[in-house]
Amino acid sequence: MSVKSACLFAVLALLFAGRLKSQEMIRGNSIVSRCYASGKVNKIYVPPPKSFYLNKGRKGGTVTIYYSGFSAAAKTAYQYAVSILQSALPADASFTIHATFAAMSQGTLGGTSAAGYILGASVNALNPYAYYPVALADKISGKKINSDSEGDISMSLNSSAAWYYGTDGQTPTDKYDFVTVVLHELCHGIGFVDSFTDSNGTGSYGIGSLPVIYDTFVEDATGKRLADTNSYKNNSSGLGTALTSGAVYFRGVIQGSRARLYAPSTFDGGSSISHLNETSYFGSNALMTPFVAFGEAIHSPGTITMAVLGDIGWINTRIIHTPFTDTEKNLGSITFTATILSDTAIDRNHVGLVYSFDSLKTRDTLFLSGQADGHTFSGDLTLPSYNTGITYYFTVNDYFGRVYRLPSVGEILPYSFYVGSDTVKPVIRYAPPDYLIDKTPSLKIRAMVTDNIGVDTVYVEYRKKGGSSVFLGLKHDSLDIYSNILDIRSLEMSGTDSLQFRIIATDSSSNSNTSYMPTVGFFSIKPEQTFGVQASYTTNFSGASGDFINRGFSVTTPSGFSDPALHSKHPYDSPDRADDSIVYTSVLRYPLKVDNSGIYFSYMEIVLVEPGETGSVYGSPYFYDYVVVEGSRDFGINWFPMAPGYDSRVNDTFLNDYNSAISGDNSTFQGTPSMFTKHTISVSTFTKFIKGDTLLVRFRLFSDPFAHGWGWALDDLTIRSVADDVQNTEEEKIAIYPNPGDGIIHLQQTGMAGVLTSYKVCDLAGKELKEGVFSSGDDAVIDISSAPPGFYLIVVKQGNKTRTFRYSKTV
Repeated sequence: MSVKSACLFAVLALLFAGRLKSQEMIRGNSIVSRCYASGKVNKIYVPPPKSFYLNKGRKGGTVTIYYSGFSAAAKTAYQYAVSILQSALPADASFTIHATFAAMSQGTLGGTSAAGYILGASVNALNPYAYYPVALADKISGKKINSDSEGDISMSLNSSAAWYYGTDGQTPTDKYDFVTVVLHELCHGIGFVDSFTDSNGTGSYGIGSLPVIYDTFVEDATGKRLADTNSYKNNSSGLGTALTSGAVYFRGVIQGSRARLYAPSTFDGGSSISHLNETSYFGSNALMTPFVAFGEAIHSPGTITMAVLGDIGWINTRIIHTPFTDTEKNLGSITFTATILSDTAIDRNHVGLVYSFDSLKTRDTLFLSGQADGHTFSGDLTLPSYNTGITYYFTVNDYFGRVYRLPSVGEILPYSFYVGSDTVKPVIRYAPPDYLIDKTPSLKIRAMVTDNIGVDTVYVEYRKKGGSSVFLGLKHDSLDIYSNILDIRSLEMSGTDSLQFRIIATDSSSNSNTSYMPTVGFFSIKPEQTFGVQASYTTNFSGASGDFINRGFSVTTPSGFSDPALHSKHPYDSPDRADDSIVYTSVLRYPLKVDNSGIYFSYMEIVLVEPGETGSVYGSPYFYDYVVVEGSRDFGINWFPMAPGYDSRVNDTFLNDYNSAISGDNSTFQGTPSMFTKHTISVSTFTKFIKGDTLLVRFRLFSDPFAHGWGWALDDLTIRSVADDVQNTEEEKIAIYPNPGDGIIHLQQTGMAGVLTSYKVCDLAGKELKEGVFSSGDDAVIDISSAPPGFYLIVVKQGNKTRTFRYSKTV
């Protein structure tokens, strides 16, 4: 195994365990390409390519755009540029752009970044060891990785530039052609972008140590690849010299000749390497040069740009196959079938199945025959005997001689299955609760159970400690999930009893292989006591440690603090597995009775938890660690947010402090008592709870993988009815009307002249629909009329104070 293969083996093993999620996408906002204004005049017009006119009225790729700040004229020109690129892309191309039109630094016309990058191995790209921008990864995999709200491309255009919005190419010599710049930035967003950087003469590249796909085609004057460590070491002065040599090229197989790239003697991040050389290309191939001149209208990507895009993956071949699973059937042969979809011609006579009966110590190739539909290929493989393991992968060559494999790392991690008697036990994944509330009537058991042959039965054995066992079958919900509700009341447990249970799974093999979770003994959980129902609760946490059920929290006085408060662990933990998370909770033992007005929370807090990506909202994959106040009306069986969760971005001071002391991926900044800031939440009754409900309240800190900070601290906690809050405070008034309504919401503030108030409208899952700012006396109009009927949360922030209102949309 090569050094590269050995280093990636563990990563690829995770990917092929089927755990690729958006969270495993590497965020790419730091890789930004920019388009500059030259200040010169170049009166020229290159019309759109023939494909644009031939495809008019028929879609090529599908592009969805979310505009922010655009005028009608700018939108029309933007859409025209998009239609040009659509016509040149394959019909299965589909991606989403978040486009912003706002003032930028003088001389910059636009900038673009991908929402993230995906390792080629995870989407079976041609190069498994390079990262692909998410829009391109979508095309290669044939699957949508990001949701529209997350987007694939983020583009900013300078609203203060002198723009010509026409689409006829007749750009005046004192204007910059808007269509040209948009088309230029679109090409960056879909992959015409490098990751090379230069710092004081030291050149480097990549995400971690791996290049983005564009990097792998970049070479020096002698043909040495800059991302080949046999030629240039990463993080080296030699690479830095090459990047600023003026002689850097892109060499692929589609163009047939290499294209000279922009590599000035002073490295320019966002411009160097990610553009064609300014003085080498004019006319039809000038779109991707780094500068746009007055009067310059280039409405065609050009042959070189299209070749670059084709080389990085927009001309692709996708092999589709459903892998075999183990079987006990006594088979003499197996029919292997694959579907091949290509944007170009393939060598149909050499669609190969590479197979082995000894884990690739030796291997052979079976060439598959094409079927009548033109895309399906199949062949029969004779098995040497029963009890045989088969490893295999597929290969095919395209018109340009590129060798595609499925899986793309098939030479290292091929598909495999076993034909013979099964002795493999089912695998059970289940995390038991840390505790039970004494008044909880039931416990939902939800486990993931997998097996190489298939699962036959899954059930739970439970009992009161010392009592007789009861058995309950778990129902197959979806995929590999099995669940059911365990009735705790039937056990008639007292305060000193504990619940014991285990999960048992049997597969469908002839041996009926059985697994247990835990592998030995039983889970044992003692119910936690709750106290009498209260109308309100107030504490400064002195002597209040017994009022809370804590896991990861404690009522304590850390070093540097003079009074007790509710603190999470400092620093809190973060998991080191991409599919894992850590949760800390603190549950108030006093249930609270809800009156007709709702519940009001007030507390002092310090929030130093990992912030999400700029613009991300609670519930999205890019909203990383967070804290949240939650309620339960069924004594802990189900929990819901009293208001959307938040992170260090809740307060600029918290955010700046968190980011001021970063070591590796973690923040080492320590919280101090002077940082305590007031936070309020006002929740009207809504569908989650109604008047008369008894609510449990908990505080929860969620930590996703790889990064953490100091944590969360709360002091001076008050929980009471909203009506009590109105009677006893002099807060400014917020009016929301009409409520219920049709989605046209009026939001008005009185009582604090000159104070700006921000708002966000979210659905109950935390997805943001609208946001804005208004001041005292204004009547802000919020339009969510296109949203479906239901309940929504309006989160209003005034300084450090946050309030949440319920809005009912009736139509």
